[in-house]
Amino acid sequence: MSYWRLQTPIGWLKGESDSDILYALTFCDDKPKVQYENKTNGFTRNLQSYFEGKNTLVDMVSACAEESSFKAKVLKACREIPFGTTQSYSELAEKCGSSGAAQAVGQIMKNNVIPLIIPCHRVIPKNGSLGGFNAGIERKKWLLEHESYYLSLQNR
Repeated sequence: MSYWRLQTPIGWLKGESDSDILYALTFCDDKPKVQYENKTNGFTRNLQSYFEGKNTLVDMVSACAEESSFKAKVLKACREIPFGTTQSYSELAEKCGSSGAAQAVGQIMKNNVIPLIIPCHRVIPKNGSLGGFNAGIERKKWLLEHESYYLSLQNR
């Protein structure tokens, strides 16, 4: 297991991974403790590229188990939300065959251990507000604006 950190425009990210599986990704306001290394690996390169607007993180490997549970369906559906767009909690619930389960979707997003890879920042309330985000609403807003900006450049 490797513990690493990465400075981003919206604070530090700390990650836990093996060579090909990302187990955890967390935003933090302060530089992570010493056990987290400034280490370059495939994950840090892809994340840095994302913050530079050169990568949508679509190809990054996640630790999501392939299973048929509602949680697995929601996490998979969240990964399919296109870069630079949003979906509501209720739309995601309906897509997973459980209309009316918007609150359950919200809890799954709240407990997402690999944000950005499973882009829970792209899930918003039906009324169009930003809703919540474990890493802070300002980071969610920044991520959505970042993706929207780079999507507009790609579509020119």
